[in-house]
Amino acid sequence: MASSSCSLSITPTPVLDEIIALSGETEIPKVMKILFEQQIVEENAFTKYIRYKVVDVKASLRRVRTSIREMERKSDKDSWTDAIVCFKETKVRLELKLSRLTQLEDEDFDGIKELKVHSVIMDLCEED
Repeated sequence: MASSSCSLSITPTPVLDEIIALSGETEIPKVMKILFEQQIVEENAFTKYIRYKVVDVKASLRRVRTSIREMERKSDKDSWTDAIVCFKETKVRLELKLSRLTQLEDEDFDGIKELKVHSVIMDLCEED
């Protein structure tokens, strides 16, 4: 069953036309493998970007936490109350941002694994 769907030719569409023009391939497994490989490269670049953003947010969180601690240690803490409240709100927002970025990074990692599996399936189709 898999071999019959793997050996079919592709019906061109705008995206497939571009891949076919660039690669010269017209068989479904080869074209799809190229598409999956391209998506993997793009997803890896996006994951790298997310990781840099996670590092940035963690650094910001460290600075905010340090600022809060320093302000709370002041002898005239009452004069720093508004600033402390603002920094605590910023801390909450940064923690939420970090949580969302981490979740996005995990989802992207799972997506890359899925694309790699699809690419292997296309390899198996080529062998049929």
